[in-house]
Amino acid sequence: MAILVCGRLIVAVPVHASEMAEASTLGMLFGLLQWMLSWGGLVAQWLGDGCSLLRLPLNVNIRFE
Repeated sequence: MAILVCGRLIVAVPVHASEMAEASTLGMLFGLLQWMLSWGGLVAQWLGDGCSLLRLPLNVNIRFE
């Protein structure tokens, strides 16, 4: 379910931003949005990899797969 919400946000935020932004800052805004999406994906990947290696007592493992 969360992947559907993230997919909708990835589509909806740039559309909303393009309607609200001025023409002079539109390119910078889309570059910033793409930069934030890229860094968010990188952080999520590293967090998932790190948590998959984390071993907790009582056989409770945190996995984001």
